[in-house]
Amino acid sequence: MRKLIPLSIVTAFLFTSLAADAQNFGLFINPIEERIIGEQAHNRRLATTVVQYPDPKLKNYIEVIGRSAARKRARFPEKFVFTLVNTTNPNAYASLGGFIYFHTGMFLWINDEAELASVMAHEVGHAVNRHVARTMNRDNVSKSLIKLRLLRRRNPQEFKELQIKAALALKSYGRDQEFEADAVATGLLGKMGYDPYGAARMNYQLHLIGLYSSKVNGTPNSTPLAWRTHPPSMDRVRRSLDQAKSQNYGDLPRYKKRYQNMINGLRLDLSDYGGPKQGYLRIYTVQEGENAQMISRRIPVRKPLDFLLATNGFDTADEMKPGMSIKIVSRR
Repeated sequence: MRKLIPLSIVTAFLFTSLAADAQNFGLFINPIEERIIGEQAHNRRLATTVVQYPDPKLKNYIEVIGRSAARKRARFPEKFVFTLVNTTNPNAYASLGGFIYFHTGMFLWINDEAELASVMAHEVGHAVNRHVARTMNRDNVSKSLIKLRLLRRRNPQEFKELQIKAALALKSYGRDQEFEADAVATGLLGKMGYDPYGAARMNYQLHLIGLYSSKVNGTPNSTPLAWRTHPPSMDRVRRSLDQAKSQNYGDLPRYKKRYQNMINGLRLDLSDYGGPKQGYLRIYTVQEGENAQMISRRIPVRKPLDFLLATNGFDTADEMKPGMSIKIVSRR
């Protein structure tokens, strides 16, 4: 089985790609330059690496939700560009200039529209707070200071130590950005008409992805490397819960059925999970007399019971009851 692609690789490629386009600009990237660089990188990705999922209805679905979040928070929501990427690796990310990418593999782990809205609002939060540009600016400053100190002292050991200190500072900065984007997501859900607890549930799904990955790989912590630079998922859950509790929106909908109707039949490459290269995401109603163990025997991935429970947000098999509509994967 191929392991899930670590998000660190995605992040490293993103920054390498953006850095190539940013080389003609100064030490600090302003919002106008950010849009230019982001558009250049976006066009290059579409031409070389990004394969879009060929379903206009599903693409429109994430765009409508993403733009709804942008309208509640961004100054120029019409400038956001949303791309549905055909890849199983569960990820979503915001690039420079309001270009947001959503991987189809995320649909495996999202259980209702409120959770999906929290992901889109989270990425909008990264964009409106210019997190990628601010990180690049800080990185540029760190590199420049290291070079200046190295030129002054010409001490290779000190250069190495300064690199480590700069990397640790950026890691901490990245965690603060995740908390900031989480706060935007939780704060926007109620305004968008969704259950504000959707952000906490989505963060818990990230925790379950880590647990499943650890079981499959047989290591205590095989969470993708870039997620380790994020705050621990349970810390994010607690913060999102506290923020949702402080809001007074009442009982707002999750739109689970609508979400399930949209994703039913999604084509997925399941080889990252030890399954077939051509697979499908299906919505299945648990029948009377069935249980999680029985259903999992039909799922063509490694650790099928763990996969079934984690993707549906269950901690134990007893939580799955007859009559429930759940997500499963199949060969056809």
